Amino acid sequence: MKENQYIVLKKKVDFATKNLKNCCKTGCSFCCYQLIEVFDFEEQTIKDAINKLDDNNKAIIKKNLESWFTFFNENTPNEKVLDEHDTISNMINLGLSKKHPCPLLINNLCSIYNNRPLACRVHVVESNPELCEKDPYRASSKESHSIRNKIFSEIKQKKGKYYMTFLPYIATEIIKIESQIKPIKKLYIK
Repeated sequence: MKENQYIVLKKKVDFATKNLKNCCKTGCSFCCYQLIEVFDFEEQTIKDAINKLDDNNKAIIKKNLESWFTFFNENTPNEKVLDEHDTISNMINLGLSKKHPCPLLINNLCSIYNNRPLACRVHVVESNPELCEKDPYRASSKESHSIRNKIFSEIKQKKGKYYMTFLPYIATEIIKIESQIKPIKKLYIK
């Protein structure tokens, strides 16, 4: 996807979600305890946003990444390239008993909020934010889910073969860590 197409897509998502009923407030970060998938065409924008952070925030993110990968490595199989079952399904099941924040979360705020992934932009919860604390994988509103489906349909119609990967993996391309980074299969959009 060309950069201008991606910018238009982000604007569409932001416009559509702006008009949804939303119980989320600044500092509410319960949904930031999910495994976030990122499209390949979002990667450079995210990397650029991380690069622009000050050294203090990068140091916090590095510590967060080390912690996240320790958690991830303890809760995923060894000696194989991880697939969707090993990662997404496993993390959703863990999310109800063990939660771990997104490495880019600092003081309950997204450190790259203006450049956050589409998955984060489209996740809107209408009511009962206290339920989010108990279930970080709580479904977003029906309208939000409909917007997400429209995004996927639009992406599928674009020429090209797109894939998704996980946000912490992208962050480690900018902020190097010592923890093991297990190989994962790219999730191709069909």
